[in-house]
Amino acid sequence: ETDPALIQQERRLEPVENALHNVKSIVANTCEALGSDDMVMYLSGPTNFREGVATLRPYKGNRDPEHKPTHGPAIKEYLHKKYDVVVSEDEEADDVVAYSHYRMWLEDEFSSIIVSTDKDLDMVPGCHYNFIKEESYYVTEEEATRWFYTQLLMGDSTDNIPGIPKVGKVKAARFLEDCEDELQMYEVAKELYAQAYPDYPGALMENAHLLWMRREPNQWWRPPE
Repeated sequence: ETDPALIQQERRLEPVENALHNVKSIVANTCEALGSDDMVMYLSGPTNFREGVATLRPYKGNRDPEHKPTHGPAIKEYLHKKYDVVVSEDEEADDVVAYSHYRMWLEDEFSSIIVSTDKDLDMVPGCHYNFIKEESYYVTEEEATRWFYTQLLMGDSTDNIPGIPKVGKVKAARFLEDCEDELQMYEVAKELYAQAYPDYPGALMENAHLLWMRREPNQWWRPPE
């Protein structure tokens, strides 16, 4: 069995200069691919309202605190020095990305591009770019809404958010395939949550708050009327 201390030591072997060079290369390649260097970096601050919302499971409680990027602090310092950086307060960087982008999308749907590998942000309409796969794609309002309800049904194992037991992406899409608008999607989710969590009627609302990417500052998700 591998000694955890040896694993940690191996992770430290990469010089910090290499890590910073990788960051610089990713940013440069992304700017070249998108034909623009007009960008803002978003980083998560130390607090997050979701930690106080989660009761079914601790939010991100499945993550090992020891497995953080070895040169994380150095990378953050580098980003602050080289780029325009916004740090979130009591929410995630993704929330700030979402509502900053959404505000511009409302005025001009092609005026902003979300650059991320996080699938959660696919619940925000507009232009997206995955810098690892080097793929550009567009998310419509309907696709964004459908992806939110898909996640609501399947949960998010990465963030330790449970959904409906034994429902994954394929089955969630099947439950929603006949829904023509958000109200119908909500009714499907409400029925499934009532069956899965008979002793906790607030389960759907809790998970919706955890999963929702904000469209405006301090926004809380609300069911469709």
